[in-house]
Amino acid sequence: MTRPTRLFAQLSALASVAVLALGTVAAHAVADPGPRGPRVPIRWAVLGDSYTAGAIPATGAQVPLGAPAEDGCLRRQYSYPEILRERLGPLVDLRNASCGGAAIANVAELRQLPIGTHVPQWGLEDPHYPYPPVPLQLDAVSPGTDLVTVGIGGNTLAFVDILGTCYRLGLAGGNTGHPCRDHYTSGLPGEPGIRERLTTVAAEYGRMLDRIHRKAPGARVVSVGYPAIFPESAAASCTWGSAETGDARGLLNFGTITFQDLDWLRHDVLEPLNAVIAEQSAGHRAAFVDLYSSSRGHDVCSTERWVDGILSSPDPNAVALIHPNADGQRNAAAQVETAVLGGFPGWPAWVRPEAGRGTAVAGLTRSSPPSAPPERPGTAPRR
Repeated sequence: MTRPTRLFAQLSALASVAVLALGTVAAHAVADPGPRGPRVPIRWAVLGDSYTAGAIPATGAQVPLGAPAEDGCLRRQYSYPEILRERLGPLVDLRNASCGGAAIANVAELRQLPIGTHVPQWGLEDPHYPYPPVPLQLDAVSPGTDLVTVGIGGNTLAFVDILGTCYRLGLAGGNTGHPCRDHYTSGLPGEPGIRERLTTVAAEYGRMLDRIHRKAPGARVVSVGYPAIFPESAAASCTWGSAETGDARGLLNFGTITFQDLDWLRHDVLEPLNAVIAEQSAGHRAAFVDLYSSSRGHDVCSTERWVDGILSSPDPNAVALIHPNADGQRNAAAQVETAVLGGFPGWPAWVRPEAGRGTAVAGLTRSSPPSAPPERPGTAPRR
């Protein structure tokens, strides 16, 4: 094994501990203590926006995580970081600094002013708004951090604003044509086009990854992409409408965004955003977790959706504004775990919980360790 990372050394040491716990070492044998000085649990910093934090009521109650629950960041009980905190138990020391509404700049350059559920462009007001600024998310990272996962970029693209514009234009003109695409590709003064926005995302994302590496030079850094939100064919699976049009069922999908604009949002906005994140990750020494592929067929218009529409249910208070629900967060947890833990050579699979239930310690299932791990860490799946 050549030049192992700190995380790889820790996982190897954890394997030795697990063997002892399972009683596979005879009482008279001299136990191999493994590499000296490793730490367990693994020190893991989670950074990201609302798709990481959970944000919507469909992902459970808010959790404080060392800060007041009403800090406006909307971290939720069934978000994928909290699912993994519960699932992996004492194997990880997880610091969740994600925050709803965060842009890339809020990771390392600009303290965020959280908005909570205050989204006036969608008619939502938060009684606790305004909130005080929260620390830079990078403050959750230290030189001794072993693993950093980050899922961010949509707010730098201004995804929520784009959806709001598409909704209003579709409401004004009916379900015809692609007024939103025209709006963002016509070169209107003061309105950056999608290509210009993606260029900004690329530059800021790469700079952010460099800052993370400088803060934690020994850490494994993993970027997390966005899931499938839009269907392959909106006309075949979505319902158009709102209370204003007389068919509020559309609010369980995308409301009054035209079907042609939904196809454009998938092909020219969301998929390129994921591609930019993957490309910047490859160029800045970070792995990339692809949530898009595993969630195809579970978009907002699916009968088995993992991302909720404008509303999570017919209850007008069940506002989701196009965010992953608990099922979507469970899929994200599975993909992230596979990429950064299960797919990482040296991670002792026999101490992972069966079927994702309980804590890692409670899930011991094997009595002997696997063969020696490969020399080099694996990479996360890419699109």
